[in-house]
Amino acid sequence: MRINRNSILIILLIVLLCIILTLIGIYTTESLSSIITIVTAVLGILAIWYQLKKEHDISRAEFIITLNTTFSENENISIIYKKLKLDRDTLGIEFTAEDGRLMGEYVMYFETMSYLINERIVDIKMVDDLFSGRFFVFVNHLHAQQYQLRYSGVMISIFELYCNWYNYRKKKGKQELFPKHQLHHELESYFIVNKKGFLSIDKKHLSQFVPVKANTVNTSE
Repeated sequence: MRINRNSILIILLIVLLCIILTLIGIYTTESLSSIITIVTAVLGILAIWYQLKKEHDISRAEFIITLNTTFSENENISIIYKKLKLDRDTLGIEFTAEDGRLMGEYVMYFETMSYLINERIVDIKMVDDLFSGRFFVFVNHLHAQQYQLRYSGVMISIFELYCNWYNYRKKKGKQELFPKHQLHHELESYFIVNKKGFLSIDKKHLSQFVPVKANTVNTSE
């Protein structure tokens, strides 16, 4: 049976408490009733801490569920996500200017997530399993780059999220997702790759218009 980290921490705290109480009994003249009072107070504090942490973990889990529901129930986001997945599996799916307009809501969703991560309301570790595929299938798609991501003036938060998420997965040894048209390759002038392969934004370009390698995407391919 595998013991989780929280259980181990609680066990260690209890052992530490027992050691402290033993030392109190040996080196002080405290009465038994005083020691019992101390024990009760410390256990009360531990109980409060554990309950608050449990409630915090539940709140974070509920928040992730809310993020997932918001993504899934947005009709325009769902339309784009389905087309991206279909194009991934079959290739040659046509994306229209109207699709490009709908992509704006996809962008706004992950701009919001970028804000939540920057404010430490959530972190990439929390959202990676559920949302990494949805994020990288979009940013590493030529049509998304053509219709939305080449406008760096409004994409700073997306670029930051891309760098942070890419670096997180690389550091953890996870596979690169949808690497054929990676954003930092297609818009290479706006990213810096260090010797270890980690990314950062080349900020001197952010206020400029971002040209995609190909100004237009051939939708007939």
